[in-house]
Amino acid sequence: MENAVKGPKSWRNVEIEQDVARGFSEVWIGLFLDDWKPVAKWAWVLHDKDKTADGADRLPHIHLMVAFKSPVPTEAILARAKLVSEADPPVTVQQFQKIRSWASACAYLTHENAPDKFRYPDSDVHANFDVQHESQNAKGV
Repeated sequence: MENAVKGPKSWRNVEIEQDVARGFSEVWIGLFLDDWKPVAKWAWVLHDKDKTADGADRLPHIHLMVAFKSPVPTEAILARAKLVSEADPPVTVQQFQKIRSWASACAYLTHENAPDKFRYPDSDVHANFDVQHESQNAKGV
């Protein structure tokens, strides 16, 4: 069932992907995550070497993964985004994606499980947990 913002009512794990040009930045992510009690784990990476299907450079964008301790309402995530933004938040529910496999999502941060894409070094990933360890379950996915 969907709510007024056209997304799930709540999220246990969410990936937020947004272009850097829209204000999605390391600073914004830091403010978004800082001391937010529902957050259990988080990881993010800047993808600035991706290509489109036709081989053109894709705009730099960030993948942010958040695992919550318990489901968090969509409205609470959007309210947090608005709280930490000086102007309009750079994210809306349209940038939210359900994480079906945490291990696969961890592996995707570096494109470990996407051999047709640029392979980002593990050192590019920022996280509050061992992403490499968790992505081991997704090898070959």
